[in-house]
Amino acid sequence: MGKKEKYGNYIKAVGYLSIRAKIVLPKVGKNRMGQKTTSKGSCEYFVYHTKTQMAGPFRSFEEAYNTAEQMVVKHQTKKDLKKK
Repeated sequence: MGKKEKYGNYIKAVGYLSIRAKIVLPKVGKNRMGQKTTSKGSCEYFVYHTKTQMAGPFRSFEEAYNTAEQMVVKHQTKKDLKKK
């Protein structure tokens, strides 16, 4: 059984949609020589309607926020994703 995928941390609500961020922290490990190595962390933003991912991933909060505003103006819901 695999690890359950989480929705991410809540950032802001735009109408009935919410913006969430999945944050991957940098990891510190050791290579075969015993030296410390670090891997980069990342942050991705998604637009959700309740538990359904509507759009994303986005690299910046501004992109996600603008997309969410456009979706609210067009009144897009979970049902609209199934029609595509």
